Amino acid sequence: MLLLGMVACGGDNPSSAGPTPVTPPVTSPPSVQTGTLQLDVTGLPAGVPAALHVTAPDGQISAATGPTTLTQQVPGTYKVTADDVTAGDVSYHATVEGSPAHVESSQTATVQVRYAPVPVAFRITTFSADRAALPSEGGRLVLSWAAPGARDFTLTATPSSGLVGLPEPHTGAQTATIEVPANPGTDSLTIVFRLTAHSAAGESDVTQELTVQVAGRSTGTLDVSVTGLPTGTAPGVTVTDPSGELHRIIGSTSLPNLQPGAYTVAAEPVTAGGLFYDGQVVGSPAVVEAGSVTQVGVTYGARPVRVTLSRDAALMGRGRPWWAGAARLPSRPRWRAPPATP
Repeated sequence: MLLLGMVACGGDNPSSAGPTPVTPPVTSPPSVQTGTLQLDVTGLPAGVPAALHVTAPDGQISAATGPTTLTQQVPGTYKVTADDVTAGDVSYHATVEGSPAHVESSQTATVQVRYAPVPVAFRITTFSADRAALPSEGGRLVLSWAAPGARDFTLTATPSSGLVGLPEPHTGAQTATIEVPANPGTDSLTIVFRLTAHSAAGESDVTQELTVQVAGRSTGTLDVSVTGLPTGTAPGVTVTDPSGELHRIIGSTSLPNLQPGAYTVAAEPVTAGGLFYDGQVVGSPAVVEAGSVTQVGVTYGARPVRVTLSRDAALMGRGRPWWAGAARLPSRPRWRAPPATP
């Protein structure tokens, strides 16, 4: 009986090993597989940046300025747009192919952006003469012109009697030297040159006119040249004739059929873009003689901007510290040790 009780008690010993608990395995979340978005850009001159915009699936927008490979992109739909750009006088239009692009895991989606120059309307860009007026005895005149995209040109003049050097119609030249004969009349003679440009692409012809004055034998011409002002800014130039009458001109011009005498040219200050421009006149007073051309030049220049500094700022500019003019606080008396007792 005693033996059985001991055996029974041994079965309830708490120190005996029980069943081992099972721990579930730790699993990491599946990694997101990414893809690649390739942006190809063509058609722009070297050094000219593109203007690309990429919108990701989450709405985030990023920019690119040329061919780009975007790696590690989350799968989804990407929208690519491109703005037109300008380089010099030429505008380039962008065409996007392959957008929206669908990026898939471990795959590459490609978007093509092609730029092409925007056609410019056929026009004459330059038509000028080396002189705006000639004396009554005539002289040599050099004309020059340009029209991008032109096949050839036709230059005519009215009146054309006595002119030497007019090119044949449909010439490929872009300059001509014209010998202008003397003006036998007493008044100034106006010659109108007419240039016609013929397009190589079959577009409509374009024309432009240029006038040149030839002084008369009893009157003279005053040629006033105005430079230095921004485009579109009217100068404040006046011409006073021998009788005292004041004339205002709006730019470079030739004044024909003037009676001989002294003419005074003056330039008033003008304002443009928030700046003041002062004019300097060279050649005034100008003596106009019969049968001759008298030239006067007016050159404008921007007035220097002056900055006024306060006294304190001026002192700082001389290297004096900012606190040099500040009031000093009263100094505290220094502590001194009492004299030693013998």
